[in-house]
Amino acid sequence: MFSFKTEKNRISSHFGEAPIFMLFAFKPSEKVVEQVDFIANPYNSETKGKGILAAEFLIKKNIDILIV
Repeated sequence: MFSFKTEKNRISSHFGEAPIFMLFAFKPSEKVVEQVDFIANPYNSETKGKGILAAEFLIKKNIDILIV
């Protein structure tokens, strides 16, 4: 379990407006987290289409599973 504070101490209620994404690399055979990274969402202030743009951005990062 991970606990962290974000801006205003809350998790974004809108995927596309999230200021950052927290990425985990798992080692499935041992059921452990190998690495944790934070990456900024470059599209969170777009007027329209920010959710699709953010999703495409994460696809380019080779994300296998997305939990929202």
